[in-house]
Amino acid sequence: MQLAYNSNMGIANPGMIADASYDMIESFQAFEVINIGVGVIKVNGSDYQGRLPRANKAKIVFSGDFSGTDAFTITINGTATSSTVYGVSNAATVAAVVAKLNALTTLVSLAAIDTTDTANHTINITTLEGTDAIASYTATVGSITATVTKGSSDVLEGISVSTMAKEETLGTLLVQFKVGEAIPVMRKGKIYVLPSVAVSSGDPVYCRFYVDGTGLMLPGSFGNVNTDGLSTLVGSALWKTTAVAGAPAIIEINRP
Repeated sequence: MQLAYNSNMGIANPGMIADASYDMIESFQAFEVINIGVGVIKVNGSDYQGRLPRANKAKIVFSGDFSGTDAFTITINGTATSSTVYGVSNAATVAAVVAKLNALTTLVSLAAIDTTDTANHTINITTLEGTDAIASYTATVGSITATVTKGSSDVLEGISVSTMAKEETLGTLLVQFKVGEAIPVMRKGKIYVLPSVAVSSGDPVYCRFYVDGTGLMLPGSFGNVNTDGLSTLVGSALWKTTAVAGAPAIIEINRP
């Protein structure tokens, strides 16, 4: 039972509808635990399941051609390929490790050589639905190095809406939708969220797809810039109000 009340109420709570203007809200089923006021992605192959954004893509760029006795492994989400040893040509060697990655069917949806890189130095990896692509490269023989970057193919469906039907979770004080529960998701309208960085009215909206460990920059959180390559632009949204990081601010979204 609440026995004390603050006379200076906050402007808003995350996920709160901002005003009485037109909005469009659809119901999704939670694929995982989802907080209020965060970005929601449609689960591939499902009509109305929703999940958080994920870094479901990894790009590995090798520093040069494999040759001689070069050998290496690639690890994806904790599982390493067997050692790939140079054979015949650089292209054949890269194709060999791509085949090994595609054999990891419990982790990888698709691995492929990047056709835009005519030198055959780049591999693109997509992981299974709802998982991050955490990749690394280890040279066991030779001097070839590799740069690994994260990306995402997720497209924002909308923002989870607060509802009086949900109570705060004991201990965390977070309002969360549990797995299997119905989530109201705003596709059009104005909604309060807690920005991960300071934002200004008229700024573009970026949705984060991978955690950075600061506490506010979590998957599904929003900002106005993509400083570390771990957020994607929401083309049909903008910030309507100005706020410091962690303070309520309004996003206007207009998804088709």
